[in-house]
Amino acid sequence: MISRPLIKQILLSAFGFFLFCTISAQPYIDIVNSNLQSSSSSYRATPSLKNSMSDAFFNVFLPIKIADSSQVIMRFSSETVITRAKGDSTEERSLFGVAVPLGVNFHKNGSKWTYTALVMPKFAAENGYSWEHQSAQLGGVFLLTRHFSMKFKLKAGLSYNREAFGNFFVPLFGIDWKVNDKLNIFGVLPQSLIFEYRLHSRVYAGIASRFFTRSFRLNTKSDNDYLRFDEIQGKAFVNFVAFKSKKPGIPGVVLFVEGTYLVSKGPLRYFRDTKTLNPAEPLFTAFKACPTLNFGAAVRLRTSP
Repeated sequence: MISRPLIKQILLSAFGFFLFCTISAQPYIDIVNSNLQSSSSSYRATPSLKNSMSDAFFNVFLPIKIADSSQVIMRFSSETVITRAKGDSTEERSLFGVAVPLGVNFHKNGSKWTYTALVMPKFAAENGYSWEHQSAQLGGVFLLTRHFSMKFKLKAGLSYNREAFGNFFVPLFGIDWKVNDKLNIFGVLPQSLIFEYRLHSRVYAGIASRFFTRSFRLNTKSDNDYLRFDEIQGKAFVNFVAFKSKKPGIPGVVLFVEGTYLVSKGPLRYFRDTKTLNPAEPLFTAFKACPTLNFGAAVRLRTSP
């Protein structure tokens, strides 16, 4: 059982991060987030072959205040993908990934700059694959934030990950803009950009974009080849605050649903050594763009109404 002093320390740490985010204009932080995305489509090369895929995410975020408005950042993230090809017979494969980012968010009171640095160890492979070096990935993020006002800031940086297909560098550009009392625009491109509008004290809606690349190592039956996902998503969402505390710094519980249009090259299979496309397995070939449904819940700490 978690002791009361530990619970108090966690809440105080979260409140410290709440104060920092209020200064930086970020509208909310998810302490815990869980969601499930499902899609159904047909394959481009074989339209009679149907694909269905479910993608489950779980995230835990714990910031610990260390000085001024600075924090140590710890996160746990996992993803489970189940993809199926249905034709005369059904083939199903399951993938699993887990990451444990660790870093620091440094902001000195009165400064116009914030520095964020993260190291991100990750394991990503087909279920049943042993934990070894071929399935391990190591990356990091550096992000520099310029505060122009209480309501507006810009971000720039670089992310890196040692994917199964090699070194993967992505330049980053972000924005946090509280346009007015109801509208927030925020995100870090190319990963995501969100337009959020408050309809009611408990209801938020909006549109968003997401660009997502990742890779998974396959098992020995597949010659330890790898899969690569390249996804582009456009989505509309509604968030409902099921529980809302009257005290500042106390997280609420949010239920959300998203309707998404997914443009993906699928999980495509590549040869381990040559890193060229391996079309031998129909399950891991490109499927058509399709609508998806995403729903979930979050323990969310809002920093603006």
